Amino acid sequence: YGNVSGNIYVGGVCGHCTCQGHEEDLISCGFVGSVSATGYAGGLVGYFNTASYEAGAIKNCFVVGDVLANGDYAGGLVGCDVGYSKYYTTQITNSYVSGFVSAHNNVGGLVGYKKYGNVSCCYSSGSVFGSSNVGGLVGHNDQYSTVKTSVAIHSRISASVENVNRIVGKNGGTIAAVGSTDEN
Repeated sequence: YGNVSGNIYVGGVCGHCTCQGHEEDLISCGFVGSVSATGYAGGLVGYFNTASYEAGAIKNCFVVGDVLANGDYAGGLVGCDVGYSKYYTTQITNSYVSGFVSAHNNVGGLVGYKKYGNVSCCYSSGSVFGSSNVGGLVGHNDQYSTVKTSVAIHSRISASVENVNRIVGKNGGTIAAVGSTDEN
């Protein structure tokens, strides 16, 4: 519980979480409060990555509160989430966020930027605002990342420049098909 502020790599539980030489998991973590930063801000983690041949996961976590960044990469749960490769990924499952998220680019109700991994069985509620790449779940879903079986329940999702959508603002990965068993 509380408020956390800083420059970059700012999170309610961890600012910069790296899986280097071992698997890194955040399981059953929660944060209630607000996070503010210049960039790479997340309600749970500011920057989550796999820096070696290991996998990482965020499971059964929650955030209730606001995430505000003056720059880029902000998410209600994770600001920026980058796996090592398409074989060594990061997984976000069974987690939720309720709050306001705002930044310039790559802004998501759940994750600001996602590359190499999956988002599944998650939900996000509140409002999401930014300039570009703004999504109810993921702002920018990039290579070898999949968003499935998740829900965005927002009163408002808004981008002042480009790439805004209820699920993913900008997509370079995979979004589960409408009508499939993995539909968002």
